Amino acid sequence: MEITIQFITWALFCCLFWTEGVRFDCYPEQGASPENCNARGCIWQPTDEFIKLKKNGSAKSPWSNDINEIFFAANMIGKTLNVKIFVPGRYEPPVKLPRNPSTSKDTLQLATKENNKLFAFAVIRKSSKRRLFDTSIGGLIFADKFLQIATLLPSDVMYGLGEHLHPTLKEVITAPGPTLIYRTIGGNLDLYFFPGPTPEEVTQQYLALVGTPYLPAYWALGFQISRYGYKNLKEMEEIIGRNIKAGVPLDTVVADIDYMDRYKDFTIGKKTVIQDWKDLPVYVKELHNKGLRTILIFDPAIQVDHDSFKRAMDMGARFVEWERHDQVMRNIQDQYPLAKNTKIMLGVVWPDRHVAFPDFLDNNTAKWWTQEFVRFWKKDYFQQVKLPLHSSTDPPSNIFKKEPMRLQIEEVTKTITVPYDGIWIDMNEPSSFGTNENHPWYYNDADHPNIQPLFCPTNPQDSNSQWDEPPYKTQAVYQYGESAHLSSITLCMTAVQANGTHRFYNVKSLYGLTETIATLDAQYKATKKRGIVVSRSTFPSSGHYGGHWLGDNTATWADLQSAAIGVQEFNMFGIPYVGTDICGFNKPTNEELCLRWQQMGAFHPFMRLAYIQLTIAFWIAAEAPFFIL
Repeated sequence: MEITIQFITWALFCCLFWTEGVRFDCYPEQGASPENCNARGCIWQPTDEFIKLKKNGSAKSPWSNDINEIFFAANMIGKTLNVKIFVPGRYEPPVKLPRNPSTSKDTLQLATKENNKLFAFAVIRKSSKRRLFDTSIGGLIFADKFLQIATLLPSDVMYGLGEHLHPTLKEVITAPGPTLIYRTIGGNLDLYFFPGPTPEEVTQQYLALVGTPYLPAYWALGFQISRYGYKNLKEMEEIIGRNIKAGVPLDTVVADIDYMDRYKDFTIGKKTVIQDWKDLPVYVKELHNKGLRTILIFDPAIQVDHDSFKRAMDMGARFVEWERHDQVMRNIQDQYPLAKNTKIMLGVVWPDRHVAFPDFLDNNTAKWWTQEFVRFWKKDYFQQVKLPLHSSTDPPSNIFKKEPMRLQIEEVTKTITVPYDGIWIDMNEPSSFGTNENHPWYYNDADHPNIQPLFCPTNPQDSNSQWDEPPYKTQAVYQYGESAHLSSITLCMTAVQANGTHRFYNVKSLYGLTETIATLDAQYKATKKRGIVVSRSTFPSSGHYGGHWLGDNTATWADLQSAAIGVQEFNMFGIPYVGTDICGFNKPTNEELCLRWQQMGAFHPFMRLAYIQLTIAFWIAAEAPFFIL
């Protein structure tokens, strides 16, 4: 690349400027000024100087729309080095981070160089002169929807790359160089380097940037039991009762979506005797009397012909929506009067009808979400009672006569408290079943109506497809099949949020974080106590608001191994309240696997046995003494 150097003063800092030599920050504490720097013998230099980089005209990436001019800038946040390769005006995550200055006994130095008109930079540890990040290997690409940067880095010093469990995931890969390659399909490259030098100090420095972890309620650190597939409340009571009788040190009972009325949020199932959950509020109080707590699950998607959706519309809450009215799937939208004339994007999840996905980037949405949790904590129910029947012409005293009394059935409103203690939020990637599929899996499920799934603009010839069919589809997409799209099992990338100011393509990964923030506020305002919010989807800083479980797993030794890795990594990522579904959520477990999983899980801050229907029930408080910890 050709290189043009330009300096612009945006703020004041000291001692960091760009030459072929190396300068470093010699006044990292607060209060830097020309006088203080000069007194220390430092060189005062304005910060946020940047290098303007121009694309080498002879090179062209295969992913089209190369950007010809980009900028390179760096600044220090205490001892943390922030390097940014960017284009002004491109997408930046709308996440508020504390960005507090970090401390360290070590210092990182930044060196830049131009070799044969190719720009490179290196991050060097001052104490050892070792290069921690070195881009002289080349490979820097900055196209509109494909960004790549590579560094020389031996694989024996790498750890903590995150949840890259799929073997073909190519966003972070290694190469024989030895090199580490980062790829992304939007935004800018915003890199943070933490000097450590110990792993513990790296984590502390990272937390200074993203925020310290949320301190959960004490009870949330105890053993929890969850199951998907309870027939009714009676079955839950029987299983929990057996465990209590057997002396299992249980602290929390977790209710999955079975407790809902046809899987709708903020409801309790009471339609039939078989699915009867109407006494859940009473049972929760009984658990409290025994010193136990309750966590309830809630999904983000709201059925669009349900009362919760109407209240959302009345409060001005927003939902993820299409960019334009002509993109809306009218054959779906027109079925629902409340959504008929809107741009709200409708999908399919567990409920019987189509659902909408709350836009948690909107303040009104967060207020409505909180109101729903507060309302559900104290919920009004209609209860049938028998009342005396008398004529309006009879004197009131007639109803007290000693004679056979005629009765009538009336419905009266009764306020019942559902005093849940914590909240589990699931399906918040967000998930939408069957997107772009002509015959989704639920068409073969007797418990789910065959409603039409969401279809996104995926035809490359369609001008609307630029977001759903970018030039490069991340390799993680292909775990859903060779014909999969970015929108598979989720919403269309062309969707917008925050009143059209953010493209879903850019902010999808923030959905779980923004829901966690809103839900933590809702949990506290409903219960007036410290609790816990456990989320399936996370983003940097999620640990400041809640915890995480590693998602639905399978009863295999491979998943036990992955759990050991995942829990350690999320502790490094500032989400220490983390755990896994002990013994495996899917498929039958076995004695040896379940025993080893419990031994490991006992050391996890979030320790939950979670299973599906009959896959593990025979192990629980039966004649299996290994289960008792």
